[in-house]
Amino acid sequence: MKTDLLIIDGLNLLFRMFFGIPAPIRNSDGKDIRGIIGFTGSLIKIIEEFEPYKTIVIFDTETSLDDNENDYYKANRIKDWNQVEDDQNPFTQLNEIIKVLEFLKIEYRYAELCEADQYIANICYENTVINKVIVSTDKDYWQLINNNTSVFYPRGKKSVLYDEEKVYEKIGVLPINVPEYKALVGDSSDGIPGIKGIGPKTAVEIINEFKSIDNIKSEIGKSENKKVYDKLSNELEQLEEYYKLVKLDYNEKLNTSIEIAKDEKLKYKTMEILEILKIR
Repeated sequence: MKTDLLIIDGLNLLFRMFFGIPAPIRNSDGKDIRGIIGFTGSLIKIIEEFEPYKTIVIFDTETSLDDNENDYYKANRIKDWNQVEDDQNPFTQLNEIIKVLEFLKIEYRYAELCEADQYIANICYENTVINKVIVSTDKDYWQLINNNTSVFYPRGKKSVLYDEEKVYEKIGVLPINVPEYKALVGDSSDGIPGIKGIGPKTAVEIINEFKSIDNIKSEIGKSENKKVYDKLSNELEQLEEYYKLVKLDYNEKLNTSIEIAKDEKLKYKTMEILEILKIR
């Protein structure tokens, strides 16, 4: 499947490659390079699969989590990677990955004023007419899926390309309602607890009845479903807060414009690249 624009969530890919290899792989200098090997190999494979006109990689920085007043939001994630030993710290391999991207002439950017998902959302909103594939296992991106935007979940033979139909099959709602769904059910990966007593089945019922967060807030009192009313009537403020944390809206303050110029064709295999760059 060819695509115009391939957008890769850089740290999502690096973390999965780094922690997916159970033990360090050391180069001739004794430095662990497992994340570099995994990232580079996966990057090449994904590009070969989608044959994009252009690829761009977006990285979170170590400090790009929002300054959010909600202490539960992403509280389960390490905030200061400087305190983590090198053999357990993917960030220690980021500089070499940047060298690989520069060698391959693949554009990359750091999301310094926001998180990578917000930055990538902006790119999608600014490039609505071209075909796009986002590479990430983060389900927040599902809300961006439409007739020309898909999300690729790379897992070897179990890889999945999520489109509108696949998202509906998976959770029972369309991509446009993913923020409502996650606000209701919660998301353990982001530390969002969701509304107590509401599971996936009830969330789908609520979304089918009300269609949007605004309708839930304004129409819940008219619901004939007493069970739903009892669970939501006193939690509307909390629900809206969760929704805002999940929703990826366009942010005009971010400079996310990109030039869709054709990338050069890849000519090297993973180990050849690491040899040339003296990383191996």
